[in-house]
Amino acid sequence: MSHLRVLRRVFLVVVLGVAFAGCAKDEVGSVVPVKGKVTVGGAAVTSGQVSYLPVSTDQKGGNSSGTIDSNGEYTISTAGKAGVPPGKYKVTVTPSMVPQKDASKMPTTAFNTKYTRQDTTPLTIDVPSSSGYDLKLDK
Repeated sequence: MSHLRVLRRVFLVVVLGVAFAGCAKDEVGSVVPVKGKVTVGGAAVTSGQVSYLPVSTDQKGGNSSGTIDSNGEYTISTAGKAGVPPGKYKVTVTPSMVPQKDASKMPTTAFNTKYTRQDTTPLTIDVPSSSGYDLKLDK
């Protein structure tokens, strides 16, 4: 899959997430704090976004997301609330949209692109999770 297609899909997910977050603000209910670290082969992924997408269509709150910081850590928010409603989620990780030093080159992905799409990601998490929210990706 070309980087341009991946970036277009990431953009669409972000836009839709923002749109739905505004609609679902009053419907979130109680949330559970969700923080974790994203790594590939033990090394921190230092930018990008983590999204928690509800498996059930009945689940409150809609999509939840957070930005990966320079240490590989992320915190998830739902409709402006820090945390995620309890439930089962597919988890996607998308690379940063920030261009590299050479602006003519597309940003590269340090991990397998299967993690960028809800239909291909193998990551599923039940919130609350007793095992934590760290995400170990492969190339």
